[in-house]
Amino acid sequence: MDSFGRVAGVLSTINIGLSLTPVSNTMGNLGAELAWAQKYSGIRGLRLVRGTRAFRP
Repeated sequence: MDSFGRVAGVLSTINIGLSLTPVSNTMGNLGAELAWAQKYSGIRGLRLVRGTRAFRP
């Protein structure tokens, strides 16, 4: 999240057995990842919704 409480990206931890480092942390693009999930997940009506509690940094 940025200093205004907006989403900056999605932090993902990937365990890659063939890599020199066994675990890799990356930050992805939420919009692109949601679009990919909507296209390929098979979940009809998949969308992002507001949370139930305000974020407090």
